[in-house]
Amino acid sequence: MTEVQRTYINLGKEEKVLDFCVVHFLDEAVMALNERGRFAVALSGGSTPKMFYEALTEEESASKLDWTKIGLFWSDERAVAPDHPDSNYAMAMHYFSKPPFNQAKVFRMQAEREDRDQAAIEYEEEIRHFCPDARLDLVYLGLGEDGHIASLFPETDALLVKDKLVVANFVPKLNSWRMTLTYEAINSARNIVVLVVGKKKAKILHEVIDGEDQTRYPAQKVSGQEIPAFFVSDV
Repeated sequence: MTEVQRTYINLGKEEKVLDFCVVHFLDEAVMALNERGRFAVALSGGSTPKMFYEALTEEESASKLDWTKIGLFWSDERAVAPDHPDSNYAMAMHYFSKPPFNQAKVFRMQAEREDRDQAAIEYEEEIRHFCPDARLDLVYLGLGEDGHIASLFPETDALLVKDKLVVANFVPKLNSWRMTLTYEAINSARNIVVLVVGKKKAKILHEVIDGEDQTRYPAQKVSGQEIPAFFVSDV
């Protein structure tokens, strides 16, 4: 995109960030279900999303959604088994595995597979099958202290991919493989929410939002099409 479209929302307190996310999720889910008969959301890993998932699955209004028409995808995943402590899938399913949330259609990133490129191709096919227009309704992202989002880390090959929705991405500084949504998948989503909680993220957040060099960090390339990408924080 030629014009960056993002909005910084400083809510001042962690609990207000969680409240915003719960209300926003419910509003977008109802709208998507009414307009398209489905709701596709990409979940993220990390401590803040964990608190959000807990709050969401304890919200009475959330339990009243038709979860049979909701698709749970992931924005990225580590190359670990689905029951591994570091698995984003395992963390999220700790909350979404209870009724009625377990009625959702779950699409796990199989990042641990040996043929990583094929796994990424198949995951893109799953997105396209559930979303005929290849557009996710809502993507959740975290923000790393190095400015990465999803598993789009600085100086990695996935940053340059323009013709795929999902790729396997090797991260040299971690000496590990990840699977991640690309900018194509993220920026084409109807809604993007970047969750940033904690004072240790304040510096990188403000560099991403206000820094003179707006090409330095991967997170600076996140921008919405229909509405701005929301950077929601307590700092």
